[in-house]
Amino acid sequence: MKILGAAIFLALAAAAGQDDLKAKFEAKRATDPVGAFKLLAESPGGPAGEIARAALARQLSQDLAAGLKKYNAQLIVTVMPRVSSTTGWKIYDYAELGKAADRLRIMMFNEHYAGGAPGPVASLGWCERVLDYALTVVDKRKIVMAIPFHGFDWGIGAGN
Repeated sequence: MKILGAAIFLALAAAAGQDDLKAKFEAKRATDPVGAFKLLAESPGGPAGEIARAALARQLSQDLAAGLKKYNAQLIVTVMPRVSSTTGWKIYDYAELGKAADRLRIMMFNEHYAGGAPGPVASLGWCERVLDYALTVVDKRKIVMAIPFHGFDWGIGAGN
């Protein structure tokens, strides 16, 4: 069964005359989800929920890619960084999403983040580990590394 979300996005892309469609799967609950994204956001928590969300993301990507090919358009899927198939959120299944997508854009940030311990947003070594893993499961011609141009200022003292 096709996911309703794919049809919605295909119609929007065609109406706007777009030659590509960028899909970004968020692991947090959306405030106003529609179609397949509502299914993604409302999947159960825990390991079973991760597997369900990954399957829905994979199916949505496959449906979007098939529909976009009819318009000679590309699908660009944006994912969070992972260093192996067993680490990070399972919704970002590089191998499966990479099969459907024309480009897999990896957001290279949050090695360290505002709510965590101080450190680089994306150190060279960490970026290399993410890329090394991606190259084992995705065609190198499809990988786009989205490099951040921001940082954080960790304060000193309680509550900073």
